[in-house]
Parts: sequence; structure tokens; C-alpha cells
Amino acid sequence: MSQPIGRASVDMDITDRKHTKAALHTLNTHLEQQVQERTAELLRANQELANEVLQHQLQIQRSKALNRVIQTIRNSLDLETVFATATTEFVELLQADRVGIMQFLPDQQIWQNVSDYDIDVNSPSLLGMTVPDQGNAIATRLKQLEIIRISHHKQDANSLDRLADTTAGSWLIVPLQVDGALWGSLNLLRKASLPWQESDVELVCDVVDQLAIAIQQAELHRQVQQLNINLERQVQTRTAQLQLAYDFEATLKQITDQVRDSLDEDQILESAVKALAKRLGVGCCNAAIFDIEQGTSTIRYEYAAGIPPSMGKVSQLADFPEIYEQLLQGHHFQFCSLLAHPERGTVSMFACPILDDNGVLGDLWLVNQSFYEFNDQDIRLVQQVANQCAIAIRQARLFQAAQAQVKELERLNRLKDDFLSTVSHELRTPMANIKMAIHMLDIILRDLGMFKTRENPLDRYFRVLKDECQREINLIDDLLDLAQLDSQQTSLTLSEVSLQSWLPKAVEPFLARAHNQQQGLEIEIAASLPTVKTDLSYLERTLAELLNNACKYTPVGEQISISASVDDQSESEAVVVRVCNSGVEIPISEHDRIFDKFYRIPNSDPWKHGGTGLGLALVKKLVERLEGAIHVESCPGKTTFVVQLPIA
Repeated sequence: MSQPIGRASVDMDITDRKHTKAALHTLNTHLEQQVQERTAELLRANQELANEVLQHQLQIQRSKALNRVIQTIRNSLDLETVFATATTEFVELLQADRVGIMQFLPDQQIWQNVSDYDIDVNSPSLLGMTVPDQGNAIATRLKQLEIIRISHHKQDANSLDRLADTTAGSWLIVPLQVDGALWGSLNLLRKASLPWQESDVELVCDVVDQLAIAIQQAELHRQVQQLNINLERQVQTRTAQLQLAYDFEATLKQITDQVRDSLDEDQILESAVKALAKRLGVGCCNAAIFDIEQGTSTIRYEYAAGIPPSMGKVSQLADFPEIYEQLLQGHHFQFCSLLAHPERGTVSMFACPILDDNGVLGDLWLVNQSFYEFNDQDIRLVQQVANQCAIAIRQARLFQAAQAQVKELERLNRLKDDFLSTVSHELRTPMANIKMAIHMLDIILRDLGMFKTRENPLDRYFRVLKDECQREINLIDDLLDLAQLDSQQTSLTLSEVSLQSWLPKAVEPFLARAHNQQQGLEIEIAASLPTVKTDLSYLERTLAELLNNACKYTPVGEQISISASVDDQSESEAVVVRVCNSGVEIPISEHDRIFDKFYRIPNSDPWKHGGTGLGLALVKKLVERLEGAIHVESCPGKTTFVVQLPIA
């Protein structure tokens, strides 16, 4: 009983083990399948990650290369450098075999290759190649700003683009804009006919934008450089012009100063001729003066190098009408002699008239080698010098005429003075006899009782006779005194005078006269006044004349004042005596003339006192003889005569 039961149990265990082993095998198979699938997924993920990393690395490399290209482009302002950098870097950056840059020249209706780079050094260069714009389909598409991709082989002859026809492969042609206008195109070639991806096109477009900026900057830099060159050229030209103008003005000023410093005609012409000949470097220069009445031209001065001078040569104006008619009309001209001069040979000559508003005075001639032409600046300089010569000559002639007039006036003045001196001497004795006769007749008539009453007409006529006789005697004495002072025939009797004690006594005779004429008279003398060394008679005569004039011309109720003080403002210390009267005023225009002989201010004597106009002239001569000075000062309602006297 026990054996059957044991076997059954063993069989069941074996069966269970088989099932378990089968289950384990199935489970292992499933697990291996899952592991294989997971491993495949991990491999795919790793591959994708590796691809992403590779793409990222490529992107980084491209970005670095792009930044390098952009930086290189931006750091240069030279288009050749920019183009060379761009084409070289594009070959490496985009795996291109050839890169070129074409420029569109609308004025010439062509496209010109301005940059070309090929990795194959044996390939022919396309630099400088031109492509016509007319009938060019690719050019038309570029003008529409279209990005063009061309894939063909060299044997494809249907393309209209000569550049694409030259080499087989895949072309990428991108338009290049500068300032919104089509400037040209960037052309890239892959000879292996690899297609151009969108990422490649985007990268190229980015570089093209930077290239456009570089072209614009380079163009602006070129324009600035050209402007600088033009400006520098203008500055140099202007500087040269200013230097020429400065030299011209300096030469003209030098000649003008030399000419105007002289009042002698010969010296004026000599200075002008020498300066012109040296400044212009001519072989000969001369100046002539015309005598219109005689019809002659006389060379007054000539500067010549290596040939005999012609100074003093006289030419008849009528013998050379073709020359002197133009000069007399004020025209300048230059010409070359047809016939050789025996001494000068064949020469070039320039003639310029010396003229002013009153007509032609003469001419200036310049002679040089036959091949020489007098330019505008030479002509202008000669004209200016001729004008200055005309002014100087006219001034010299006016001066000579004025000098002749002055000499004639001096001669007449001497004759007048001699006449007055002679007449005065001749009249003095008769007037003295007349005065004596009047005096004796007055005594006789008074003894006869003819002047018993003041109303007697005979007494009135006698007073007029005595006053007029004395007036004539005073006039004769003044004339003789002036003549003596002019000739300095009399000697001074100098003495030291204290004005503090002398001046009141000298004024005292005029106090009663001023009182009778209802005028005020006052004296003011400084406390400490130094003595003066003078001729007392001259000083008394001077003060008497000034006080006499003050009493004559001071209105009723006005004031006369005499003062004496030290003048500290003058260069040499002096004593100043002032005679001032109010109520009258001498115009400033008359200040210098009132000391002239026989001059009287018009309409300045409403009281009809009369006078000869010799009083102030005599006063001035007396003061100058005392080595002093006198002048007049005026202000509204007041006149002051100021006398300066040297101290002892």
C-alpha cells in the first residue's frame, strides 16, 4: 500500500518541475527579449544624442567661424581686405569650392567680378571678368532680390549666366544690397553638386548683411578720405593763394611806402622801377614822364641788367601812335617784338600808363625774354604800383607848387613887413611933429580963451584931433615894435620879479576904468609864488594889452579877474598868469587866428570900439620873446587868456 502512494508523489514532483522549468525558460526568453529591445532603444537614444551633440558642435564651430568672419569684416575699412576675408572664410565655413563677389555697375550696364577665391590653385582666375546686364536672366532675378540656386554640369549650355557656365556644380547666388539698392551678389560654388540647405542659405544671408554694412562703411571711409584729400588739396591751394596774396600785398606795401615817403619825382620813379624789376625778375624796367603839350616822353629812370640804360631818352609820341594812343587812353598791354632789338634782341614787353583822375602822367615799361608772358598777378602789381606812382607824383607836384606859393607868400610877407616898417619909420617923425603942433596950438588957443566952455565945438574937434593923432602914433609904435620883435634887434633886460608885489601895482591903473564902466575887477595870487626872471617892460606891456582888451569887451555888470599860480602839470615848472573876463566868448575856430596880425573876429565888437588887430599879435611876440607861451581858453560866457612864464 505504501509503494504506490510514494511513486505517485514522485511523478507529481517530476511533472511540477518540468512545468516550472518551462515557465522559467519562457520567462528568461521574455526577459532577454525585453533587454534586447531596451538595449536597442538606448543605442538609438545615444545615437540621437551623439548626432545632436555633433550638430551642436558644428553649430558652435559655424557660429565661431561666422563671428570671426563678421569681426574680420567689421575691423577693416579696405574693400579688398573685406572681400578677400569673406571669400576665404566662406570656403572653409560652408565647404564651398569657390567664392566670388560681383559688383553691379548700372552706368556701364555690366556686372564685374571684384573678388574670387578657388581652393584649386590651378583653376583660372575670374577676377575682373565682366558679365553684361542686358539679356541676363540671373541678373534680372537678382534685381528682384531673389536668392538663386543653380545645379548643373559644365556641359549644360542653356544657362544665361557666364559665371555659372564656367564651372560645373551647385551655385548659390545671393543679392547684396547697400543702402536699399542692389550693389552686387555673393556667388558660392560646390563642385561636388552638394545641394545648398536652408541653414546654409540663412548663414550666407547673415554674412551678406554684415558684408553690406562693411561695404557701406568702407564706402563712407573712402568718401571721407577723398573729402580729406580734396580738403587738403583745397587748403594747400588756398594757402598758396594766400601766400601769393601776402607776397603781393607785402611787395605792394613796400613799394608804396618807398614811393610815398618821397616828394621828389625822380626818387619816386627810381624806387618803383627798382622794386618792380627785382620783384618780377625782369631784364629791364623803366619809367617815363609825358609832356602832353610838347608831345614827348622822357625816360626818367631805367633799371637794366646787362644792357646799356636809356635814361634821359626822349621819344616823340607821334612817332609811335600804335603804342602811345593806347597809353593815353589809359590802356595797358603786352606784346612780343617781331624785329630783334640791336641790344636787347627779341623780347616780351609790357606797358602800363601812370594815370590819375586828371590824366596820364607817364608810363611804366617792363622787358623780359621773348618766351615770358606777364600773368594776371604781374599785371595787377604793375597797375597798383603805377597808381601809387601817379598819386605820389601828383602829391610831389602839389607840394612843389605849394612850396613855390609858400616862398612867394613869404617873399610878399617880407615885402609887406618891410613896407610897414619903412612906412612906420617915415610916418613917425611927421606924426610926432603933428602931435607937437596940436599941443602948441592947444596952448595958444587956451591962452586966447577959445576953450572956456565944454560945449564949444572947437574944444570937441580938438579932442578928436588929439585922440586920432595918438591912435595913429600908437599904431606906428605897435608896427615898429612888431618889426623889432620879429628881427630880434632889441636885447632883453632881465630881472627877477615877484608877482605877489608887482601884479597889484600893475593892475591898479585899470581899477578906476573898470569901476567907471560898471565892471568888477579882482586879483587872486597864490600864497607861495616863486619869482620869475623876465624883462619888466615886456611883461608890463603884455598885461596892459590883455587888461585893455578885457575892459573893452567885457559887458556892463560882468567880472574881470587876474590870477597867478604855479603850473605843476607842465613838463617844466612855470608861473601862470590868467586874465579872465565873463560875458564874452571866443569861438574855438578863432583861437589860433586871433594872434595873427591885423585879424579881428567878425561881428565881435558890438560896442564899436575899433582896433587894428595888432594888440594880441604883439602880446604873443612879447611872451615868446620872454621864452613863455600864451593861449586862449573859452567856455560858454567866459574867455581866459593864459600866459606861462618861466621861473627864475
